[in-house]
Amino acid sequence: MPDDELRGKVTYLPGPVEEAADRIRSLHETLGITYFTFIMSPSVTFETLERLLAALR
Repeated sequence: MPDDELRGKVTYLPGPVEEAADRIRSLHETLGITYFTFIMSPSVTFETLERLLAALR
């Protein structure tokens, strides 16, 4: 899949933690999504995931 198409998918959270948190909030508000599953790529650390979860609280 081309990068531009991938960036438009709901399942892709690019950018800094706050940008990803904003995207999750937007999905919740506009689509009513209440459950999210995170699959970490090799470049994502647990510390990054912890920062994302903290930003969503």
